[in-house]
Amino acid sequence: MTKFSYLATLLMALALAACGDSTITGSGGGGAIGGAGVAGVNVLASSPTLPSTSGQTLSISVIVRDANNVAMEGVTVILSTDSGTLTVPEPVTDASGIVFASLTAGGDPTNRAVTVTADANGVLGSVTVNVIGTTLSLSGPTALPQGDSAIFTVVLADSSGIGIAGQTVDVSSSNGNTLAASSLTTDNAGQAQVDVTASAPGLDTLTATALGLTATQDMNVSDDSFALTAPLASDEIVLNTIAQIDLTWTIAGVPQAGQLISFGSTRGTLSALVAATNAAGIATVTITSTNAGPAVITATNAAGTSTSVQVEFVADTPDSIDVQANPFTLGPGEQSAITAVVRDAANNLVKNAVVLFDLQDVTGGQLSAPSAVTDSQGRAQTFYTASSTTSANGGVVITGTVQSNPLINNSVALTVAKRELFISIGTGNSIFEPNTAQYRVEFAIQVSDSQGNGVEGVAVQTGILSNNYYKGFWFYDALASAWVQNLTAGPCADEDVNRNGVLDAGEDFNNSGRIEAGNIATVVAQNGSGGNFVTDAAGFGIVDVIYAQDHARWVEVTLEATTSVQGTEFAKASNFVLPINGDDVDSENEAPPGVISPFGSSASCADTL
Repeated sequence: MTKFSYLATLLMALALAACGDSTITGSGGGGAIGGAGVAGVNVLASSPTLPSTSGQTLSISVIVRDANNVAMEGVTVILSTDSGTLTVPEPVTDASGIVFASLTAGGDPTNRAVTVTADANGVLGSVTVNVIGTTLSLSGPTALPQGDSAIFTVVLADSSGIGIAGQTVDVSSSNGNTLAASSLTTDNAGQAQVDVTASAPGLDTLTATALGLTATQDMNVSDDSFALTAPLASDEIVLNTIAQIDLTWTIAGVPQAGQLISFGSTRGTLSALVAATNAAGIATVTITSTNAGPAVITATNAAGTSTSVQVEFVADTPDSIDVQANPFTLGPGEQSAITAVVRDAANNLVKNAVVLFDLQDVTGGQLSAPSAVTDSQGRAQTFYTASSTTSANGGVVITGTVQSNPLINNSVALTVAKRELFISIGTGNSIFEPNTAQYRVEFAIQVSDSQGNGVEGVAVQTGILSNNYYKGFWFYDALASAWVQNLTAGPCADEDVNRNGVLDAGEDFNNSGRIEAGNIATVVAQNGSGGNFVTDAAGFGIVDVIYAQDHARWVEVTLEATTSVQGTEFAKASNFVLPINGDDVDSENEAPPGVISPFGSSASCADTL
């Protein structure tokens, strides 16, 4: 649209305003005449509403005229707004008597009225537009039996449906049911979750408020006894076996016969999705699974009353074992972690398998334990401590054997060598922000000889892997005048057990379909290729550890540097939790990145909540 056609439109809108039929034209002029002949100021908006999503703008036009309604050129107009952000390219009226401006919500997604005021030589005009579109929703089960609990989810979104992060949400229960927290903070998706325990029978209304909005969810807490009586919480179910699921429902001790119950599970296959209660008030289905890991089993009646239990499917038939050492080369008196991973024929990780460790070592080293039991990740671990004597290359052999089947075994060879080179890793207290989404932390790696002198020209390889991740959230502590991290679960072991970057069978512990935590951070040499560099004249090299800001303080990693001399490998590792910039946790009005852990805020490592 050209300036002249736009002016025609504005003048027509002004004419309509004179008839009292416009919601986008502000008042102006009237009684008092300011100076320099200004008699009227009209402020117009291109729309009566402004979407709350970021980047949305509307046009503001100010028309200045004299007592004869003639447009006045060269008049300075002072524009102001009680909210949002105004941009005024040229505050002096043009030949058409108009000053143009643009208005945005100014980063505030709150639904509200915004008034723009124009002052031309003391004559005022104004227009009011409404910021709209921000929504708040609350969802969860509509019924719970007394004593049970459930997760309720709050979603705060702008006019484009994009989640609004870092906002405080207050939650309450009208009937006094127990809330895990009464104040929540939205995550990067605009979501927040609260665990509600049904402690007060009767109809309840849960209420969430944020940015002036209110959302409610009705919930009926029954005095029924509605519970999964088999399997029990934390029960282990062997793969490929059939387990019975029983839901028992009574009211005042009276069995509820002939009632339909719906069943579901996050892992495994159910024999039926719906079953009717018998004369004892029990509905029964069965479940089996071919892959290992935790599962949440749920049961729901027609009224919406729901209950759940978490179990774990486990593999119990070992087929293979892999034994690894970290590091493979160590100096006299140093220690190496020996880890055995046991899998079944379908590559599932085997839990509760006893692994026997045998040491062949003429140098006098020793193991911390002769046996260990595999965990849910199929891992059993012991530690080798070298003596003061060096060994031949690969002269220390440690064998892991599955106790229930000695034919299943695997060995790893270590070398105890006099250190010709020593590697050290260190960092400072500075965190850099190369952009608004990432942090960068510098690490200095030095290679020195036995006399402590830096060694020039040594090729060093570095890598970084995730070890553990954590769940939880940040909250603002007024006494500390800072945001404080609250951990709800963890450390949760990284699921890539064999470190091959692939989600293998049995590794998906939380059933998400992806590896958690995964390779969150990267390491880049400042003078080198990728993570590799050659030491300078002082034996140093600088590497950058780079990671997304929303993962800070939620992931523990290991930075490792390795080099070799005449075939002998030397390594040094540094374990640390990815740090956060202190400036990002000291402002009450601005939530830190990753205000909710990217991995969720539930109390369990076995889910994605």
